[in-house]
Amino acid sequence: MSRILLANLGAPYLNEGTDKNNKEQYHEGYVPAKYCYKGNSYNGQYPFEALFELLNVDELVLFGTGGSEWDRLYDFVFNYKIKNEQEYCSIANPDAEFDKAYYEQLFNFRRDKELQKNMHRRDTANLLEKLRLSIKNCKKIIILHEGMTDTEWERNLSSLHLIHDVLEGNNNEVLIDLTLGYRSLPIYELLATMYFKNMYRDQISISGLYYAKKEKGKHEIPIVELDPALKLMDYTRVIHEYNRYGTVHSFEMNTDYRDAHGQLGDDIEALNKKANWVLSQLSNTLSFNDIERFTRLVKTCTEIINQSNDPNVPVELRLLSDHIFRDISKKFSEYLDDKCLLQYKLAQWHFDCKRFLVAITTAEECTISFAGEIAELPCEQYEDRRNISYKLSYINSGIDTDITKSLKSKFRSIRDLRNELAHPYGGSQNNQNLFLRMENALKNICDVYEKSFSKPNRDRQNRSELYSVLNQ
Repeated sequence: MSRILLANLGAPYLNEGTDKNNKEQYHEGYVPAKYCYKGNSYNGQYPFEALFELLNVDELVLFGTGGSEWDRLYDFVFNYKIKNEQEYCSIANPDAEFDKAYYEQLFNFRRDKELQKNMHRRDTANLLEKLRLSIKNCKKIIILHEGMTDTEWERNLSSLHLIHDVLEGNNNEVLIDLTLGYRSLPIYELLATMYFKNMYRDQISISGLYYAKKEKGKHEIPIVELDPALKLMDYTRVIHEYNRYGTVHSFEMNTDYRDAHGQLGDDIEALNKKANWVLSQLSNTLSFNDIERFTRLVKTCTEIINQSNDPNVPVELRLLSDHIFRDISKKFSEYLDDKCLLQYKLAQWHFDCKRFLVAITTAEECTISFAGEIAELPCEQYEDRRNISYKLSYINSGIDTDITKSLKSKFRSIRDLRNELAHPYGGSQNNQNLFLRMENALKNICDVYEKSFSKPNRDRQNRSELYSVLNQ
């Protein structure tokens, strides 16, 4: 696994007392400072230089515009001596040599705004190739426009796609330094990285977001972690996935709650384990239509909701409790005493989440299960369930009563819809008509069960009639 730092290069700080209107008073390079992070410190000139050392980074990727201080960075790599502990900057490639003519070329390029504007980013990247090679383990320099027009942003989107070349192919741990970015560019760099993280979910992890801006008159600069922003983006993604699909694939909530004495609270730890169990089991439980496990999952969600009102509960848990756990509990907790009714309600939820085939199949299998249970027919094996399905599919006018005719009619509608969805026929389907048929079929089959066979409304006569019909 490689640890890759994505960092920005912008404009230098001003000296104290500098007149902002007098450009000649700009400091020639960034102001040296002591960067502090988790009890460790590093004396350096650029924040990404300090992060490279303090975070044990393997590779560096730099972002900047044509007007970034590339010439001063090149000069710094070779000529700036750090006063404390190290003679030369730690990001210098020991095999590179200083080229004065190249430095002057970079110097002139930075001052020629017209040249920057008209030069293609590929040519700018080629110009900076010698600079890249002078920096230890610098993987790529990505040139962005300032982003002041829609056209520039369209070009930037294309440039940000170059992150793909750096991150693809390995299990990469990405760290992002937002400190020196030009205006809003770091936001788009972060979003582009999140995009590729989602695209290559098993290959990329973003493990740190950092900011270390110098304050006027202060030599020590704390490196601030902005990781809560990453967590919030992950929670936003998982909430969207849950709303859209009813699942939370590949999401694990890790919280480390400690009380005022620095101890991990037993109650909170137990609550976290319950929450993680729900998140880890939800997607597979739904995919395998495991109604027994889903029943336990709903009960656990209700327990979490009842306990998460504690003000000491970690905010991460409350963020999900306020939506996912509460939503599951609200939708299904009242049906836990009737497994079949719970399964019909689950089928309706699948339909609401646009999982149409799963919804119809769930309702079909639930009908077969409860009919087999009432008729005391075996239904564990495929052939057994197929036999019950066959018996439910045909109405015998001489045997069937009104209630069994109604159940069979509703079951046939469900079965026919499942066949249409699983084995689409040639020609175009009327999707709106199909949608309405599914909506009505799910409602009707649930109504028949709930009014005539469910536990609160169990009618011995209805059950006896179904038993007789299915055992003919």
